[in-house]
Amino acid sequence: MELLKNLSNRLFAHLKQNYINILICYLFFLISFIVFLMFDQLTKTLLFNHGSIFDSQKLGDGTYVTVPVTGENVLAESIYPDDPEKWLDYKIIGIRSIWHGGVTFLRTRNQFFIQGLSVFFLIVLSFSPLMVYKRPKFVGFIIGVILAGTSGNMIDRFMFLGHVKDILYVPFWSQNGTFNVADAEIISGIILFILHTITSSSNRKKIENIQHLIV
Repeated sequence: MELLKNLSNRLFAHLKQNYINILICYLFFLISFIVFLMFDQLTKTLLFNHGSIFDSQKLGDGTYVTVPVTGENVLAESIYPDDPEKWLDYKIIGIRSIWHGGVTFLRTRNQFFIQGLSVFFLIVLSFSPLMVYKRPKFVGFIIGVILAGTSGNMIDRFMFLGHVKDILYVPFWSQNGTFNVADAEIISGIILFILHTITSSSNRKKIENIQHLIV
């Protein structure tokens, strides 16, 4: 009980002392979240070119969808167009479409687990700005980017029967998967967070060394 009381007192003291930075962090968090979520959903809407998952049917080895333009039945989780010559190749990034029923970062296809994990991260990330005490703009931006990516794929799975729209690939690495903007946002956000943690730790040590020399 005493431990809980001490933790509560420390939390309230932190909020009282850093409330301005927390508000700034939430502001940048919301802005980056909205912008990057809209960017993810817009690219999926405009660039995805595959059959409708709602008109899919089970045929032997998997789920098939009908491509509107040609009327052909193709596997939902197959790359479309199937001819690499028809993929849009911009050297650094390329465009092709595939319905993905799994997760880029996990092997499981259990939708309850996947969506539950997404909701968990959504809740944790939404409250994380409360712990900020410095560099609130940058931290808020990072949190917004990661949460936008997580939410973008979570929305897809709720809307499209457990599938996400993957539309991007790296031309010189074309055999190693197709992804979407949400995946890129999650990876970029995590990398930025790691770099932020490393630089913050390095700066803290420099300050401690300077203080030690002064003393």
